Amino acid sequence: MIRRETALVYAMFAAGLALGLVMALRSQASVDQVRFLVLGWHFAELGELLPFGTGMSRGGLVPGSASGLLVGAPLKIWGDYRSASLVTLAMHAVAFLLLDSVVKRCLGARGRVLFAAVYWLNPWRIYYGSHLWNPNWMFWFGAFHLWTCYHMRERRSFWLSTLQVLSVGIAFQLHGSFLTLAVISVLLWWRGYLRVHWLGIAVGVGLSLASLIPWMIASEARPEILPMHGGTIGRGFLFAYPLLKGLSYLCFRFPSLYTDRHTLRYDFTPEFGAAADAWMAPTMETVVVLAKATVVFAILAQWWFWRTGGRAGFARREDAADERTWLLGAARWGFVGSAVTFGLSPTTIMSYQVFIVFHLAVLPLVFWLEQLRLDTRVRRGIAGAVAAITVVTMFAQCLAAPMYRSGGRDEVFVKLQHEHPLPDDVGLTGRVRVEIDPEWGTPLDPYEYARSRDSRE
Repeated sequence: MIRRETALVYAMFAAGLALGLVMALRSQASVDQVRFLVLGWHFAELGELLPFGTGMSRGGLVPGSASGLLVGAPLKIWGDYRSASLVTLAMHAVAFLLLDSVVKRCLGARGRVLFAAVYWLNPWRIYYGSHLWNPNWMFWFGAFHLWTCYHMRERRSFWLSTLQVLSVGIAFQLHGSFLTLAVISVLLWWRGYLRVHWLGIAVGVGLSLASLIPWMIASEARPEILPMHGGTIGRGFLFAYPLLKGLSYLCFRFPSLYTDRHTLRYDFTPEFGAAADAWMAPTMETVVVLAKATVVFAILAQWWFWRTGGRAGFARREDAADERTWLLGAARWGFVGSAVTFGLSPTTIMSYQVFIVFHLAVLPLVFWLEQLRLDTRVRRGIAGAVAAITVVTMFAQCLAAPMYRSGGRDEVFVKLQHEHPLPDDVGLTGRVRVEIDPEWGTPLDPYEYARSRDSRE
């Protein structure tokens, strides 16, 4: 017989998955999505797997063909841009199942239910779990990293060491935040939370480098695709603000219900008409204010998280430490590793650069809530209020947020430099507004992305 807590976790997972499916099928596209669809279109329609990804902010192209494969493979199965959105949703679902298997062993039934609520039904994850965008894929890589670390906490594994390094190598081809996982791995190994198999590490590095051989060959023929360097390494430590901004997302924003400003531009007119929008939009402004208040819970959780254990919380892990202690310590060192990469980053940290450690961001809240003891009526009142805000927010995201509606205020649309078969071939035509603008439109020649952003603007 299924326990009540297990049934509750399954119910939350099913609800989040069903909502994600609806949102994936409603997802729209803009310049960010088109740049990946170009890579996928080359693979699906022309049979050409390009050895690079999209353009980098300071010029050049992201090394490796992982982006084209991740978008192009689903396009071969279903020639619709939303197939890539479904892949994103599937990656988020697998990420949760991996994390759930770890949390279940480390925190038990109560912690498992809490984690399902604050991770899987978190409005941040809901919004970014159902449309095509490379930072959205990072949820899976972060989850897989913690899963492999957990299974190597006591004994070395050739295969898991290989897979962990290979996954970081693939993440390198998708988004610059991969470095956070690499730093966390080093810290966990140094402090005894992770036992690695050195031959597995070497094989993982070798496979990662081998996957870049086509890019190396292409870069010799066309040097303009090489990533350009710029910015100041360690900018976060020098100016403090970039580091503090990254930590604000990790410590306070992600564990709360208060999402990015651009995700809150709700317009219910396309779905329900102007009359409904006249009262629904102001209502959502009130809900957003209430969502901001949930940051208080994140602050309290952080206070508890860093006070518990004191300096002992940073000591080397002993072999006798239980699984709960392992997860608590691994989360702490994950925060430290994240702070190091935020400080080293040559750019100001944005929310999407922290998605790769989203699972770590919510763990302090889970630990705090797990040990919190309140009067039953108070607990139910707070839980009911938070649940109501969450449900209303998810409803608004699905039906009125820019990425999941067609038309309305701050509409998401596609602007291309010239006519091209891509909109018809991937199903954009008829679902997303497509404009042609030779001067400001998105180039559809992937090599165009090699030019620096400044030279295009």
